[in-house]
Amino acid sequence: MESKIEDSYYRIKDWEKHFENNRTREMKKMAWVPVPNKHDGESYKRIMQEKDGIVIYGCWHLILQVASKTQARGTLLRDDGTPITAEAMAIRTGWSSVKDFERALQFLASPEIAWLELVTQDGEAIPHPPAAIPHPPARNRIEEKGTERTEEKDPNRIEMRLARSLLDSILSWKPDYKKPVSLDAWADDIEKAIRLDKRLPDKLEAIINWLPSHVGNNGFTWRANILSGAKLRAQYDKLDIAMRKPALKKEVSYVQP
Repeated sequence: MESKIEDSYYRIKDWEKHFENNRTREMKKMAWVPVPNKHDGESYKRIMQEKDGIVIYGCWHLILQVASKTQARGTLLRDDGTPITAEAMAIRTGWSSVKDFERALQFLASPEIAWLELVTQDGEAIPHPPAAIPHPPARNRIEEKGTERTEEKDPNRIEMRLARSLLDSILSWKPDYKKPVSLDAWADDIEKAIRLDKRLPDKLEAIINWLPSHVGNNGFTWRANILSGAKLRAQYDKLDIAMRKPALKKEVSYVQP
């Protein structure tokens, strides 16, 4: 979400140290940004541990580019002194999702990452809460056969419904499959497949329904490899291709008596 602190804006932390050099300091307007190419920092690794880490990292580079062209270099501040918002970032860069920038700005300014900082118009840093990791909706806890499992309050969300369908699909051919305590993670991956990968829910459902019956060459079957929402998302293209192939016809040879 956008910052609700009036007249505050984001700036790149230690811009002068990390993103300026002797050549750029002589430029009135920067046409490029010198960016460190290390991938061993703790903040970078924390970003990449997020499910949408590559999106956050992509937004970070766009933020750097926009900040390099502002009058006060290294800030997300317009020439008239007003903040450059997530919506403005999306418009300026052509990135289609305002929510991606909102998420990136919040996460990159968190104490765990600290690549950005939220400051007042006087340049004073504003304390920032921990990483803005989305919290799942409240759940109802249910006791089942001596074990506790969790249920979403709204089980009708499309991603949760598909996660349940995937579990049912697995149980149809492997009744002893160990059920996850919660389907939240599966639903999150399926939601990313729909929102980020632009997969159609109907196509995902078709693949899920197709999996139990699939038998390919040499007895290979996809169903044993798709045991979670993450696997469904990762292997979508291969599954789509396999599902389009005509069913293999077994050749039957007859021995002349």
